[in-house]
Amino acid sequence: MEKRRMWASPHLGKKGHYIRFLWGSIGGILLLGLLLSVGGAMVLMPLGTKKALPSLFLCLGTALLMGVLALNLGRKSAMECTLFFEDLQGELYVFDARAFASGKVLGFFQGVRTTQHILSSLAENPSIPLGARKITRVDAIVPHRTYFLLRLQGHEPVYLLSRRLEGADELIPLLQRKTSSSWGQNTREKKGLWGILGSGTALLLFCLLAYLCHPAVGALPLFLYAPCVFLAFGAFSLLVYFFVLHHRGL
Repeated sequence: MEKRRMWASPHLGKKGHYIRFLWGSIGGILLLGLLLSVGGAMVLMPLGTKKALPSLFLCLGTALLMGVLALNLGRKSAMECTLFFEDLQGELYVFDARAFASGKVLGFFQGVRTTQHILSSLAENPSIPLGARKITRVDAIVPHRTYFLLRLQGHEPVYLLSRRLEGADELIPLLQRKTSSSWGQNTREKKGLWGILGSGTALLLFCLLAYLCHPAVGALPLFLYAPCVFLAFGAFSLLVYFFVLHHRGL
């Protein structure tokens, strides 16, 4: 399909950029987690039996940091792979190159290569691909510091529009025409707050119970220690989940 304009990442034309960016970032996150775990264990080793609570907070802190970095990587990956088009009739389309990557773990490597191939093909032949979605209505545009979050009509996927996108200042007014009068209204403050409060409270409670169950303290039965640690990790996972919902305004 012929296009009039295309909005894409400024890195689109760089050969192999997506693969290098993705694998380099994943490797860096894993290496950082390994260094923090090994280094923290060596620092806490002299504490002996008194290292239970510091070890728990080290694990949670490392998991939190890696989770934040992974979420940031996923966000940047989405922005690198999201392209917008305008055809000769003035209709807008959005295309996520990652939609063609396999969701299976064993097919992840091939999926990344496929995504890079699609991006390279679009850089050489910038036409509207067959998998592009026509934008008929935008339910919401939520502004963030480095990107805009787009919720399309109905139950369509959520897309990220980078502020660094070439020509983003021209694209935003075109998308604005397809929204209601509530464009730009940031509803993040109302989303996920109760979940953050509840999961955060549960996290503190289970961390305290795990500390009291440890043999070094002995205030509670030892058999409760493992379940409390497991529940603390579950509460931590929920806290991250609700924080992401709140941050994205979903």
